[in-house]
Amino acid sequence: TKGRAALPALWRRVRELAPAARLTVAGTGAPAEAVLGAFADADRATVTVVPRVESPEHMVPLYRASAVLLQPSLSEGSPLAVLEAMREGLGIVA
Repeated sequence: TKGRAALPALWRRVRELAPAARLTVAGTGAPAEAVLGAFADADRATVTVVPRVESPEHMVPLYRASAVLLQPSLSEGSPLAVLEAMREGLGIVA
């Protein structure tokens, strides 16, 4: 299970602790408006949605612009995104 439904509440808590934090949600397959609609009004301006990622190479700039990879999956073996993010030196929160 991907856990995307839990992400808005998680992000609300992060923003309470770190108001300047920014979130990029990549590879949702859903339109940005649909994804943003799940977030609290106060948080939407801090979220960027990249609905589709064409290839793993397109993720590299996103990883490099980030400090942490949040993997909200509730159950998943060894996701490739975690391994790619580790290769780029990101901290992992799963």
